Amino acid sequence: MNTDSWKGTLARHPLWWILSATVALLVTVLAMHWQVLVRDLRTVVQQSTEEANKTLTRVFVNESWDRVRPLLPPAGSGPEAARANPRVPEIEEIVRRFSRTTDVLKVKIYDLDGTTVYSSDRVQIGENKSRNPGFQASARGQVASELTHRGRVSAFDAELHQRDLVSTYVPVRVGDRIEAVLEIYSDRTGSIAFLDQIAAEQAWSLVILLTGAVALMLAGGLVLQHLRARQADAAGLRASADQGAETSAPPVRWLVGADDPIARAVEDLNWEIAALKSASEARDPSSRDTDALGRAQALAEDIHTWIRTAADLTHLTHERQAARRDAFSIDELLDALVALPARKAAGRGVQFGLYKYPATLGAAEGDSARIASLLGHLLGLSVAVTRQGRIDLKVLRTPSGLRIDLIDSSEGWPQQKLDELAEAWDTGTLPSPSEAGLDGLRLVLCRGLAQGLGGHADFRSTPGHGSRLSIDVPLEAGTTTGQ
Repeated sequence: MNTDSWKGTLARHPLWWILSATVALLVTVLAMHWQVLVRDLRTVVQQSTEEANKTLTRVFVNESWDRVRPLLPPAGSGPEAARANPRVPEIEEIVRRFSRTTDVLKVKIYDLDGTTVYSSDRVQIGENKSRNPGFQASARGQVASELTHRGRVSAFDAELHQRDLVSTYVPVRVGDRIEAVLEIYSDRTGSIAFLDQIAAEQAWSLVILLTGAVALMLAGGLVLQHLRARQADAAGLRASADQGAETSAPPVRWLVGADDPIARAVEDLNWEIAALKSASEARDPSSRDTDALGRAQALAEDIHTWIRTAADLTHLTHERQAARRDAFSIDELLDALVALPARKAAGRGVQFGLYKYPATLGAAEGDSARIASLLGHLLGLSVAVTRQGRIDLKVLRTPSGLRIDLIDSSEGWPQQKLDELAEAWDTGTLPSPSEAGLDGLRLVLCRGLAQGLGGHADFRSTPGHGSRLSIDVPLEAGTTTGQ
């Protein structure tokens, strides 16, 4: 397929391309979630079993080691002496009696040379494990364990099959001296099966959720395309000037507004993932399986931001709606808009400050919806790029309207880039999303919204030293808060 054919297919069927990318993203999120969840659940089983086996070893040393030690071959006597030891049955009787009320399937005892001087499976007596990492760590005084699946294992009384075992190497300490190494095999087949069932149930729940979200996006997109096709048939061909404006529009041309069904579907997905994450944290605050859900939530937020920005740009460049006039309270509008950005900034350790001059800005008449959109994109952009330091929003009531200054300690942009984005809007040659990036498109959108309100935007930045985003918008004094 040549380049022109590929671009033509993308232009004719944008929904299928975006849907395919979204499905691939959701499958990746699901796979990451499954891997992290299974790994962490098995780690919890291994760690808890290791602690239990350490306790069992201490009890064994306190209660039985003084009786077992004289029955073992002398230190350094080698594998032949271990195999020929006539007192192995006596050792096994002590070990069996001790293990009778536990879930221990198998026990091995090694001397400090790594020779197996006792094993519940007598065939293994005399084997040398000096090169085994678990033995080496335990001989140095540490505890080591691993979780493995065994097709066959020889236990005290029988040969068992298909078992999940945790084997733990524990040093046998007498005072400050290590006299031997004990390896304990604990059966965790039931626990692993139960945890795999839990992981599978969570994965299927997420599959159902994501499938529903994709279906909702597909249905909304199909309806949207159908409506757009009907509008195109009814309107006929546009004038050449309108066609020129159309060709300069952002690539996502089928979006008709910020309240389209795709945006709502992504927002629903975002809230559902957040709910799953909260439930997971409430169930086990120490579990790390919430990391994948956190990444999924961040990806959903990115999708939502892209769609909202493209939708607002589409409105701004094509609808050409006149500014509305309604009465509203500036203070109430600010308090509602800064709540979420302030929480997000605080979650990153970034300080957020709101400063108003005067302290009560009062009522005004103007297009509150566009002002809210302008401030929302401005704050969202600053919070997204500021990783440390602080963000200050200063709002000054002037005789003609409002002066808004947003100052942050982000990495900033090259001033030349900001000037190019401003010129692109002023000349009507909007950059593509791949050229400007999401942050650049939001800067262009803020400038366009400010000018649509009859105001002015000025963006100044120094890379490495933060940015200052300034907006002046006209407003008339109001006599009511719009309640």
